[in-house]
Amino acid sequence: MLAQDQPVAQTKTLGTIGYIAPEYGLDGHVSTSGDVYSFGILLLETFTRKKPTDDMFRGDLSLHQWVNKSFPDAVEKVLDPNLLNDIGLNRDLLKKDTGLSREDIIAQTDEKPYETEQILVSIINVALLCLRESPEERINMRDVVVQLKRIKNHLNQLLQRRVSYSSKF
Repeated sequence: MLAQDQPVAQTKTLGTIGYIAPEYGLDGHVSTSGDVYSFGILLLETFTRKKPTDDMFRGDLSLHQWVNKSFPDAVEKVLDPNLLNDIGLNRDLLKKDTGLSREDIIAQTDEKPYETEQILVSIINVALLCLRESPEERINMRDVVVQLKRIKNHLNQLLQRRVSYSSKF
């Protein structure tokens, strides 16, 4: 553990493959930016339901690279399908719940098209900012918290509109 006034320490680094920052293997410097990197991996793992040690990531492909290739235009290809269903992106689920199409719901709730998808893209973007190759280019945890709180507030507003709309039925 690092003292608050010491952002960097040198030690024999121990860590779990796939979660430790690339620079740990190079020079043994432990820093708070390495923790940011690990947090980025955890965010990707949470939203993709893939571990960085999954068989598909043997060889040259990593979880980070796999997600980055789909970002931002095809991010739904790497997100956990159960997550997509749970938050209402599955059009059949929307029709079953209200009997209306997604377009009808959007029109009546003032939900902007793909607003929920943009929230997920924003979360993946935070993860990718945590995973920048160079420690100096990574976002710091204070900014991670600020961005995630902003995303959470946006999601809460969206969900509140949906709840208000569904209470009409």
